[in-house]
Amino acid sequence: DLILGFKVVISRRPWAGALLALAIYTSSNAGCALCGNEIGYEQLSPDGITKAIAFERDCGATTGFSTQVSVLPSAKKLPNEAGNIFVADGNLKIRLEWEANDKLLVRYPAGARVRFKKDSEAGISIRYEAAALD
Repeated sequence: DLILGFKVVISRRPWAGALLALAIYTSSNAGCALCGNEIGYEQLSPDGITKAIAFERDCGATTGFSTQVSVLPSAKKLPNEAGNIFVADGNLKIRLEWEANDKLLVRYPAGARVRFKKDSEAGISIRYEAAALD
């Protein structure tokens, strides 16, 4: 049969469908492996229990770089995931300042294209300032 110009072939091998499903699943999840994080710097909370990490994330040629921030326990390594509190387009200068053990200030350049920002994470209150940064 022809459907929209493509010939439909139905295999008589029972394992062929499973192999096709595996190939589709693998290719659809391969995008995550294409991304990488490069840490700009880490800032420990005053009590040393938590850290804020500013990093650049690159997911290959089809997307641009982004500047991101995550808040994590100080012993935990940065996972190969998007930032959990802040994401903005481009390679930006970010300033992280702990105002207390449970209060973080994130400064980013005025005019930045912010895609995501979260007001709290893991008991940490987060405040943001768009400012002129040197």
